Amino acid sequence: MVASSFELWRSIASRYQALVTADDVMQVTYLEAVMRLPTFTSGGIQGFVAWLTRLAENNLVDAVRAMEAAKRPDPRRQ
Repeated sequence: MVASSFELWRSIASRYQALVTADDVMQVTYLEAVMRLPTFTSGGIQGFVAWLTRLAENNLVDAVRAMEAAKRPDPRRQ
């Protein structure tokens, strides 16, 4: 596996670990990788690992941002 669930989980801030799991992030990452596989340009195994790792990191950032956005009050209701 590219970025193990444990490695990804360690990079999730403790305040988000109860809300965002590494397994959820990796599930989204693998689905995205399958959908985007035709756009991957050959870089050998190292290029593929780097590409998949970047997808996982970006999905983790997106998940954390979604958690932050969910905590903010809706400005239309103020």
